[in-house]
Amino acid sequence: KTKAPKCTEDAANHPYIRGNAPPKTEDEMKRICGYDNYVHYAATDHALSQAVGDNRVTHVLVTNGDNAYSPNFMSRAVKADVDVVFGDFLTQGNRVTAEVKLGYVDLGGVVVRRDFLVGHGVRFLNSLPKSHADSAKDVHDADFWYLRRLVKRLHAKVKILHDEVLFYHH
Repeated sequence: KTKAPKCTEDAANHPYIRGNAPPKTEDEMKRICGYDNYVHYAATDHALSQAVGDNRVTHVLVTNGDNAYSPNFMSRAVKADVDVVFGDFLTQGNRVTAEVKLGYVDLGGVVVRRDFLVGHGVRFLNSLPKSHADSAKDVHDADFWYLRRLVKRLHAKVKILHDEVLFYHH
């Protein structure tokens, strides 16, 4: 199991915690260290396991309270008939062109076919890179590592929706 990374102001400047780059701003420090991302993703992984354990479930979307969706978001995702669907989204008033790249995806915008998750056992914390599994920065970015594992390492069939914004991250 991955142990929870240490994330104190003193430790955040250490390359082991920060992934070789010190925090650029106080806001970045707060974003990475001000929340217990490890505990949140552990709880998310538990909920994800419960969801994929239900045979009635066909697709999984992991979201949280700062997201909003177009009424046809899920129907578009399910109709795509692929393993993973995600798309462009708005954040802080700016459109982000979705891609499998850090900063260009958010956990609330990724829909995964349940059978694909069951077959591969993918969760957020087990998607972290082994060399940085204790990095607070990588735990903060677990949504990216989750999508990257699905797409790049497991070669999921993917549809990226660029034609309209269906997801709003606040």
